[in-house]
Amino acid sequence: MNWGNLESGLLGAIAGGIIGSILSYVGAAYLQNRERKTRQLAAARALLVELRANHFGVQSLGTDLHQKVPNEWPRFEKSDYFVKSAWVDLLPLISPLLHWSELTQIENAYRSMETALQEIQAAGHHVAKSSPTSEWGSFRQDLQRIENQSLRKALHAFAQATKLLASRVLTVEERKEIASQPGL
Repeated sequence: MNWGNLESGLLGAIAGGIIGSILSYVGAAYLQNRERKTRQLAAARALLVELRANHFGVQSLGTDLHQKVPNEWPRFEKSDYFVKSAWVDLLPLISPLLHWSELTQIENAYRSMETALQEIQAAGHHVAKSSPTSEWGSFRQDLQRIENQSLRKALHAFAQATKLLASRVLTVEERKEIASQPGL
């Protein structure tokens, strides 16, 4: 028996095992990274859908402010105009894709809508506590102020957040398609 052949065979097996382990580790890390990026992109696209829905919700709310009578506002459901579930649920997946300033820009859109909704609800509760007919003019003035300030700010913030996120997660063709749609 030749010890040289045995040694070279043993060294070859050890080297092959080490190289195979390294390649397996690198391959697994690559696949895991690719899967993480795919999940992040899917989460960001889901958030983009929510941002657009909220943008259109602000527009709808602006219209509804003029069509409903004050007596109906205490029964006002903010979920008819505003959702926040994707933002809350998907933030851990989305945050690595964006810079801090971009995250705060999106957060500001949500906060501006929450402020507008709180102002509308407060105005409605004020009317509910008093005679609706005597408060109609004051209520309309409050709603006009809310629409001109808070809702306009929320509308602009959601439009900007949508454009920001779209630029990060959509293809050029998809961004052109969104830009061609009315309302943004």
